[in-house]
Amino acid sequence: MRLTAFQLIRKDSALKNLFGWLILFLAIAAYGEYYRGALDVKMRIAEDEIKSRMVVIERARREEQLFSAQVASLPKLAKKSEVDALQESLINKLRAYKLELNAMQPISAPANPTPSKEQPVSGQDYEVTVLGNWNDTVKYLNDLKAEKHLITLLMLRMESTSNPGEIRTTFRYKIYVERGI
Repeated sequence: MRLTAFQLIRKDSALKNLFGWLILFLAIAAYGEYYRGALDVKMRIAEDEIKSRMVVIERARREEQLFSAQVASLPKLAKKSEVDALQESLINKLRAYKLELNAMQPISAPANPTPSKEQPVSGQDYEVTVLGNWNDTVKYLNDLKAEKHLITLLMLRMESTSNPGEIRTTFRYKIYVERGI
């Protein structure tokens, strides 16, 4: 009588154990392949997520650099110790624009200013009168905006003089100063 392989395995316990181990090995190998495939899919998903987050981070880094460059280009509040040097440089610029300084005086602040948290800055006002032609005067006034410190023009008055082509310009400006520094 001839036995089939399954019948033989049922009768022989050694073969039964060997066949059990073979089935177990094949099951583990198949599970390993399944697990490796699932792991590969999860790894690809994780890599894609990392790449997309890196793109977002790089975009944020570029935006932060642009923002920093814009902030750096904005005028800054002057320190109290810088006000005199800044005022002197503004007066020296008058010569560069061929303007003649006729009068310059600081404008006094109110007697008892009440500092508050809503006003974190203070400043010094100046009134200046210059003589010169229209083009040079306008160039100088425009150059006030290009200063690295925050300066605002508060008042401007232009009048003609008895000399042809010459105007008298009186303007008031404020140099903003950091409070408490």
